[in-house]
Order: sequence, then structure tokens, then C-alpha cells
Amino acid sequence: MRGRKSLLWVTGGLSASGQATEVEDAIDKLNDANVAVYTVDARGVLLDPGLTAETDTNDLTGPLHEERDLTRGDVLAVMSNSIGGVGYHNTNRLDGAISQALGDRSLVYVLDYYPQHGQWRGKLHKLKVKTSRSGVRLRYRASYRATLPARPNAQEQQQLLAEVASSPLDFAGIHFTVELKPGHAADPEFVLRVPAEELQWPADEGKMAASLQVWFVQKGAAGEDLVTTGSKSDFRLSADDIRQQFGME
Repeated sequence: MRGRKSLLWVTGGLSASGQATEVEDAIDKLNDANVAVYTVDARGVLLDPGLTAETDTNDLTGPLHEERDLTRGDVLAVMSNSIGGVGYHNTNRLDGAISQALGDRSLVYVLDYYPQHGQWRGKLHKLKVKTSRSGVRLRYRASYRATLPARPNAQEQQQLLAEVASSPLDFAGIHFTVELKPGHAADPEFVLRVPAEELQWPADEGKMAASLQVWFVQKGAAGEDLVTTGSKSDFRLSADDIRQQFGME
């Protein structure tokens, strides 16, 4: 699914078990998927655990449990704020929090940022977006990790394509057009047109490289697969070639 997506997460808090990397990995994955998370702490207003009737003054682990209980909502707030969402906690108006979270995403702008540092070694980079309009509060992802996306192996690619082909929902990942040329009915000719801007063109030894794998799946009236045909095309073009052939800058 393209564009910004919102996830409303109602939960009784989240424990990180002292492993900050678990939270960081989750934030990175949600940011990569372009998902804003709105967390609603379902526990409502929290009282001081030290004032409860169950508190055992002889229990040496009590302070540790109290600290974990208090930080469960903090972990949710860290996640939502880092991803461009909002964390709602310490409130019994859960209906109001949910309504605010749904209304918050009524207006969304998409900003593209292309780093030019060339260093992809996993370093965390902060992001800052400003506006000159007064009274506006911006929500956006607060950082990105400079790592190249892992390339799936051949088996993973085949599995992904098979899942897309069998899905009852339309996949809007790449826009394309198909033209059926007139000819013999038993051997029709199809022309597939994919806009160049729909492909990713990473640089490789001075060339812009891209790979396009196409599956043509024929299905029966009951939804069963009849014929599946696949092909793969690799491109290695110079920047001048791309400008001349596709009109891209």
C-alpha cells in the first residue's frame, strides 16, 4: 500500500525488557513501511503502585516491578512520537483518545528526502521538519537509519510474487498499462508499458541499474490458476541514456 498509513494500537502498555534495540528495530521497520502509530494506553489513569493494598514492603523486587509498570506507557509514547503518531496515556477517556487519533490523520502531506551522504553503515540520522505557519503542530518520523534495504533471494522473490498473484486484492505497488494488439486469437500479443519513474534506479559502477520481473497469470472463473508465465528484464543505463530515453532528471 502506497503512501502514509496509520495504525491505531490500543494496548495495556508495552514492556521492552530492558532491550532498547527491540524498540529501535520496531521503530525502524514501521518507519520503513511508512506507518504512523497512534498508541492508546488501555489502562486508563494510573495510580502510584506504592499506594496499593497488594504492596509488600518486604519484597525487594517491588521497586523493579513498579518501575516496569510505570514505563510500559513510556515505551508506547517513544514509539508513537518517533514514527510521527501520538501517544495517549493516563486518561480514562479512551473514546476521546481514539477519536482524536482518527481525526489527526485527516490531512497528510508526503515529503520525499533523498540522502546524498553515501554512507550506509547503519548510523541513525535525525530528521527535522519546520513550518512558518503559526499554530501548526507537525507530526513526522523523527529519524532514519542509513542502511540499504536487504535484497531478497530468488526463493523469497518467488514466494512474494506468488502471494501477490494469489491475493484477491489489487496490488497498487507499480502503475502500468497493458495493450492487446489485434492478431490471431490463439496467439495474442500484449504490450506492457511501465513508466520509468515507477522503478528504482540505484547507481552501480556509474550506471543506473534496474530489474523488472513480470508474471502473467491467467485464472479461471472460479479463481484457479490456469497458466502462469514469467519473464525478467535487467537494465543498466547511463544517466544520459535515462534522460534521453525516459525524459527523467
